[in-house]
Amino acid sequence: MTADETLGMARRVGIRLSPRGDRLHVDAPAGSITPELRDALARYKSDILARLQPASALVTFRGGFVADSAIVQRLLDIEARGCSFRLEEGGRFRVVPADRLTPDDLAFLRERRDEARRVLEYEADDSHMFTA
Repeated sequence: MTADETLGMARRVGIRLSPRGDRLHVDAPAGSITPELRDALARYKSDILARLQPASALVTFRGGFVADSAIVQRLLDIEARGCSFRLEEGGRFRVVPADRLTPDDLAFLRERRDEARRVLEYEADDSHMFTA
């Protein structure tokens, strides 16, 4: 189960999740949290918190380029795990080594591919932030 699947499952059974600082507040109908869902909420807590944050959190780079902070944070997190990014012709990007990506990373990057590509293209132009 990914973070997105966990969020979907929680919503389907009427659970309301909200960020409270670095804590995940869970408002759930009695009996709606199964052991599997409880484990998934704990496992993906940081990713769920990031998804629940307002989308208005933006990062402005030199030159006026603006990106969603969730994209920037995820790319930095992936890089901190020893990965690098390679832009290929046609606008595709690769993460090397790919085996360090979690299933949740893969789902996030698929879902937000275009935004991540724009950040990586901007960085590739002048090597502003990432080491790739």
